[in-house]
Amino acid sequence: MHSFLKAVGFSKVTKREEMKEIILDVIKNYDEKNVVEDHPDGVFAQFSRFYGNDCGITVCGQYDDDNRFHVEYYYPFFRGTGITTQEQVTVERHADKDAFSAACDDLRIGITLIFYLQNAAEYMKESKKQLTGNQPLTLSGLAGKGKILFPVLKDKEAVKVEQESSKNCLCSSGCCRYGRADQMGIRGAVHSCAESLQCRRVHGSFPAGGF
Repeated sequence: MHSFLKAVGFSKVTKREEMKEIILDVIKNYDEKNVVEDHPDGVFAQFSRFYGNDCGITVCGQYDDDNRFHVEYYYPFFRGTGITTQEQVTVERHADKDAFSAACDDLRIGITLIFYLQNAAEYMKESKKQLTGNQPLTLSGLAGKGKILFPVLKDKEAVKVEQESSKNCLCSSGCCRYGRADQMGIRGAVHSCAESLQCRRVHGSFPAGGF
């Protein structure tokens, strides 16, 4: 059983027979189907069915010579929106199946992102073309559990200090440019530190979801 099935609404599915019924439902009542006919090992097909808002299950496999479909693997997915990055992406095929993992450098946070490729059939088709430049990338994720982080609550002393700082401005507009720049710089640094701490805590609480 896939560990992130409950993230797309199948928390009560615990038996293989139940999962087989869901896989058959995806194949028979798919919302999206993508076929690679010139695949070296036969016709590769990818079926996707939505069971919620932008989330569902994808089933991949191959057709044999008698046009019978054989399931190779499945995975729950969440369909992201927008463009996450346009950095160069390195894609590698898994050794045991027609699935792909990819990696790219995120210059904003200074780390390498490793993820699971959702659109395997589309990648097989497009990889044969001579594409130039970096292609847009959309990242999404699934989580088994999570935490809600509330903003920092200021005490009365911190509010008083902030109010006194704003009263110390001597210019006619009520806030000198130099003082405002300092305040904005401090606030920006504190905000960035809070975002960095929140990011670390969220990533620590939310396991990566196989993209």
